[in-house]
Amino acid sequence: MKKSEKLGNMIRAKTGALFIYVMLLPLFISVIYSLFAAEYLKFVMKLGGFALLFLAASLASRGIRESIVYEEAKIAKAPFPYKGVAAFVLAGGIFYLGYIVGHKNLFESIFVSILALVGMLVYYGVDPRRDKVPAQTGMDTDILLETLKEARGKVESLEKHAGAISDPVLRREVEKSALKAGDIIGYIESDPSIVRRARRFLVVYVDGVESVVEKYISIEKSGIGEDTKMNLRNMLEELQKRFDAEAQRLRADEHFELEVEIEALKEELKNI
Repeated sequence: MKKSEKLGNMIRAKTGALFIYVMLLPLFISVIYSLFAAEYLKFVMKLGGFALLFLAASLASRGIRESIVYEEAKIAKAPFPYKGVAAFVLAGGIFYLGYIVGHKNLFESIFVSILALVGMLVYYGVDPRRDKVPAQTGMDTDILLETLKEARGKVESLEKHAGAISDPVLRREVEKSALKAGDIIGYIESDPSIVRRARRFLVVYVDGVESVVEKYISIEKSGIGEDTKMNLRNMLEELQKRFDAEAQRLRADEHFELEVEIEALKEELKNI
């Protein structure tokens, strides 16, 4: 996925339910007014409506994020229908505020709440309902999805580690390592049959890069010399070279050589 698409998805995730939160502002002012006007029953009733609309906004935001993750992934289970639930909660909240709190006409309140429900589903779309799983993966689907989740988590951890590095050259190398690991995750998604071997390879590689980063961060606090920085950079460059070579073997399906190299890489990482 292109960076521009990812950025667009991030904006969608953050601002998706914004209009519902905006709707809460006048209601919040009304709740405060009732409190200061000593209309305590109205205050409690309006507060209940505010809670329902806030819940709808929260569920919608969660649903948008889950849908984006689903769209970006090649392999994923259909998420919980947060957007659908949010639409019904919003409709219920509007009906409650109109008919119970505002004493509006019953049919008018029903009409407006249905309009809100339909409008929300049209605006945000319905939740994905089908699992995106290949017909034949060679392993249990839940294990496959859990493996991919674990791998993505490790890559995200690596990206966070990169942000803690002050040295720009070393930071770029760690970011590059995270990108390479992400490429392997994409390859696993396109060919799930390699997931067992790829997982071992990926875990060893990412753990190795994290070891280098943690070493750097721990030394940096007490001062770090250029020689040490250079050694750590060289180690990262070496890891990346090994990564490229083993990734190529992984794609070529060379089982035996890959297993040997994984064990050799583990031994080298013990010296970090």
